[in-house]
Amino acid sequence: LAVGTDLLELPAGKLDVPGEDPAAAARRECIEEVGLDPGRLRLLHGCFTSPGFTDEYSYIYLAEELRRTSADPQGAEEHAAAVVSLSINEIGEALRTDAVHDATTLVGLQALIRVVAE
Repeated sequence: LAVGTDLLELPAGKLDVPGEDPAAAARRECIEEVGLDPGRLRLLHGCFTSPGFTDEYSYIYLAEELRRTSADPQGAEEHAAAVVSLSINEIGEALRTDAVHDATTLVGLQALIRVVAE
């Protein structure tokens, strides 16, 4: 891990092939990382991850209508990861107490809270 500490992160990954649909990649990552297959994905937000350094763009989806399936971790980090479930109140507390340090996860959780509040 480049930052030297565990992080609370949403399922995420790279687009594996040129032209890969971001929603298809999100579905694949949910299955690989947490063993959940979304029946529906809703785009919440998109953002550049580090615009001063790279043109990488993250698509952040809300996964709904989840079905359990076997997780399929692909790398060492995925094998070592633990799945954590948080309620909306716990997410709010994690944001208030500065417990989330991954930028894409911060954006995604803020977007989720916005959608839930609507």
